Amino acid sequence: MCPFCYIGKRHFETALTKFADKENIEVEWKSFQLDPSMPEISNESQEEYLVKRKGMSTEQVAFTDERYLNQMKQDVQEAQNIGVRGVPFFVFDRKYGVSGAQAPEAFLETLEKSFAKWRTENPEIKLEMTQEL
Repeated sequence: MCPFCYIGKRHFETALTKFADKENIEVEWKSFQLDPSMPEISNESQEEYLVKRKGMSTEQVAFTDERYLNQMKQDVQEAQNIGVRGVPFFVFDRKYGVSGAQAPEAFLETLEKSFAKWRTENPEIKLEMTQEL
């Protein structure tokens, strides 16, 4: 729904392709409540709301929000706890954030900074293997 989220996601993905340690990165997408003014109890269903307010087709909004409601609420609470107030917002190792649809260079710089700090706190362990004959 949010064009800036799409742009931010693409800029992040561009930065990730340039990141030397990309195979060590785990990306986890989270929910965010874009319209907190939407009433929890309404005369219309969420599907009707999205069709009317967001111009989506009924096919696009035919989903099952109950199956994922608990996880969505946890995501929203987590975002509030760390200070996220809008989207897109990218969090790196729960220590660094990039707000908005920043240039790929901003994402790459934050990836490098956060990964370097993570790596110093979590040194790579390489075991020497021996085999008995």
